[in-house]
Amino acid sequence: MPKIYNAFPTSIYHDEAPLEPGIKATLVAAVMEMGGQVLKQSPGSSWTGDVNGYELLHQDARFQPLFDAFRPHLAKYLDSLAVNEEIVRLYYTRSWATISRGGEQIQPHDHKQSHISLVYYLQMPPDAGFLSFLDRNAANQFAPNLFRANMLELGVIKQSHEFNALAYHVFPKEGDVVIFPSKIEHMTSAAQLDEPRLSIAVDIVATVTRTKGLEYLLPDVDTWAAV
Repeated sequence: MPKIYNAFPTSIYHDEAPLEPGIKATLVAAVMEMGGQVLKQSPGSSWTGDVNGYELLHQDARFQPLFDAFRPHLAKYLDSLAVNEEIVRLYYTRSWATISRGGEQIQPHDHKQSHISLVYYLQMPPDAGFLSFLDRNAANQFAPNLFRANMLELGVIKQSHEFNALAYHVFPKEGDVVIFPSKIEHMTSAAQLDEPRLSIAVDIVATVTRTKGLEYLLPDVDTWAAV
């Protein structure tokens, strides 16, 4: 029998992280209040706090319980990759809310300025859509554009499955947290919503507590000096 080895997978962490109802209500109200400030928003795109003056939610005391709740999930994520938490230290660098109303979505993008990205689903109405991860350099695509959607329609590809997929969809529920490498391109689907879909996006940078013998990882911020 032949064997197929799926080498070099991309790992995406997905778990539940529910909030107490009172804390959730406070954060929903805070996000909706922020959403009233619109400095930048393209037609058909979700409102995002990072370009509207609300990019440091980790410094907002109202959101502290949420960021405290992220810590054990980030620890599990690192452990799943066999990363030593005694040496690798994580820092929240940017964090913001997103608001998606009927027909709005977040376009494909990545966070190359960051190492790890986290998304928390604060409010997720039924059928509120999904989070998609995109593979622009599909390792199994041995000829250009072989796995594009129209190739399925034309019969070149018999079926779409995990070996030839250019996108992977995650269907989060309200109160879920998703963690992944920031370099992965991702987007959200558009959904017709009676109430808005609210999420919290977080950029995280990793440093090391000691640098002896380590060439590539960032030294801890305690060692930095302003120019």
